[in-house]
Amino acid sequence: MPYRVSLYDHGTFAVDFDAYNLLTDAQRARFATWSIQSGKPVVEIAREGKFVVEEYNTEHNTFILTGVLPHCGLFGGMTPDGFCHT
Repeated sequence: MPYRVSLYDHGTFAVDFDAYNLLTDAQRARFATWSIQSGKPVVEIAREGKFVVEEYNTEHNTFILTGVLPHCGLFGGMTPDGFCHT
């Protein structure tokens, strides 16, 4: 069964840093770009997008994010290289 965890912890109203640490630099850069473009903090983007970190490749220990992409408002995913797909 693949590993899956919410990026936003609704109990503490913050980003789950264990989940955030699973992201690649490219994925983190995408969040920073969205934050700059929208004027919203990363925490708010993670909450609104209801992002889930999901195991992508067990050999390389990489993860994808699925949720509502803030730049288009559609449900999609972000691959380890930071590219988004709907």
